[in-house]
Amino acid sequence: MIERYRNFAFGLICLVILVLILYMMRPFWQAAVWAITLAIIVYPLHCRIAARYGDTIGAIVSTLGAILFVIGPLVLTGLLFYGELRSVASLVVQGDGSNKPMSVPELIAEADRILRPYAQQIGFTDLSLKTMADRWAESLQQQTGQFLATGVRVVLNFVFGTILFFFLLRDGRKLQIPALELIPLERDQAQRVLDSVYDMVHATFLGVVLVAILQGSVIGIAYWLLGVPFPFLLTLLSILLAMVPMAGAPVLWVPIAILLASQGQYTKALILVAVGVLIVGQIDTVLKPLIISSRIKLHPAPVFFAFLGGIVTLGPVGVIVGPVVLIVAIGAAQILREMARQAAEAHGDAAGGSAEASADS
Repeated sequence: MIERYRNFAFGLICLVILVLILYMMRPFWQAAVWAITLAIIVYPLHCRIAARYGDTIGAIVSTLGAILFVIGPLVLTGLLFYGELRSVASLVVQGDGSNKPMSVPELIAEADRILRPYAQQIGFTDLSLKTMADRWAESLQQQTGQFLATGVRVVLNFVFGTILFFFLLRDGRKLQIPALELIPLERDQAQRVLDSVYDMVHATFLGVVLVAILQGSVIGIAYWLLGVPFPFLLTLLSILLAMVPMAGAPVLWVPIAILLASQGQYTKALILVAVGVLIVGQIDTVLKPLIISSRIKLHPAPVFFAFLGGIVTLGPVGVIVGPVVLIVAIGAAQILREMARQAAEAHGDAAGGSAEASADS
């Protein structure tokens, strides 16, 4: 009785400690998911680097390379965006022949003058960009503290994810053994579960990246053919946005289509909408589940709903977590089916043995 009480108390203490650990790590769990995902993707390449330079130096090189891979496109896009903004600023000049650049209030007033007739035609009689800009500026001033707190959280998550990514690469082989022991299955069954998770992460990453590049390229070609200014910059932005769940390329091409229509270029606007809805949208809906299902031998339908459910429930990190939960559930069901079959076979063998013993007697 005392031994049972001790075991129960020890189990309860372990559970409380586990809950406390999870609660403390709660602000960083999304960063941890992205770090683990990127580590799984980079690990095969890291093994080659580590074989030449050693585990620690190899992990440092791989971590710096991954940071450049993630941050590099953002910096490049930012530089291009800054250059294009300067080009736009040089084009937006006073209309009195002085060729002086307009100030921000003058730009807002000019945009208000141009858009007001179109807004009145569709029922927005009280449209005032100046009022909207003033409210937005006031809102920004009121939320400065919140923005600073968000910035601090982003920096902390980035630092945490980078450190975790480094240690996962450096100590990946050592960490795999305790990870297998934590799974309450036999070693070969636990290894199968981990292998299926690795395959799903690789397939998901490949599907997201390839589909984003394809979507951005298609809509970028449309920008170029339709004569939209700065098509290369818009293509890069579209590729980056296509990797963001619940946002995607429509965040960019919808306003551009509206702008084309406001300028009277209705044919170009309709063509851009058609390309965005019928081609770019279907690439994300159809091709991404097909790419993933082809690598992990699953029907596209459950993969699609795992994507959708993960994104709706968990946000951007659901892109990874949703499919991983699906593959773990399928793997667990397969293992349970095998265990049930083995138990049935063992029961049949035992029944057969007892029947033979009865016949001999």
